[in-house]
Amino acid sequence: MENKSAVIFDFDGTLYDKKNFALHLVLPHLFQSLKMKAERKARKSLKGKYFGSSQEFYNAFFAEISRQTKISPQKIGNWYSRKYLPLMTKILQKKYNAFPQTEEIFRNLRKAGIKTIVYSDYSCVAERMTAIGLDPSLADILLSAEEAGGLKPAAEPLLQLAQKINVKPENILFIDDMTK
Repeated sequence: MENKSAVIFDFDGTLYDKKNFALHLVLPHLFQSLKMKAERKARKSLKGKYFGSSQEFYNAFFAEISRQTKISPQKIGNWYSRKYLPLMTKILQKKYNAFPQTEEIFRNLRKAGIKTIVYSDYSCVAERMTAIGLDPSLADILLSAEEAGGLKPAAEPLLQLAQKINVKPENILFIDDMTK
């Protein structure tokens, strides 16, 4: 941690074990599975792209899901925010807990004067942290890639975040569960 002034934690798979999450999401909700599959494909097609704002990201995201499902972007947007994200949060609350010692790690970093950020490709970060048993106030900043205008690994949102917290990018440690 020498020379590190901030730590960014990815959410899914880093703060909790996301094993079988897709099964818990899709199997009991087969009537939504076509939309869910289109959501995953759209997310993959937009991976790493930066749109400049959350509105531009959501326009592209919902348009891509709409293209695949033949459902209007407006209806897709309503489904995503009113059904899909709350469903994800509900599953987290019922089936998942934060990894042991996660809260202690956040508290120790704060005591050491190191800023902590939770960064997720999905929005509703505070609600999802609460769902896995973590107080969102443990982190200094909660940020969703969607709201920042582009999905990981787009660099622009992270560079803007570094500027916002006044920390050079080389002094930030990013902890993620992705191995590719």
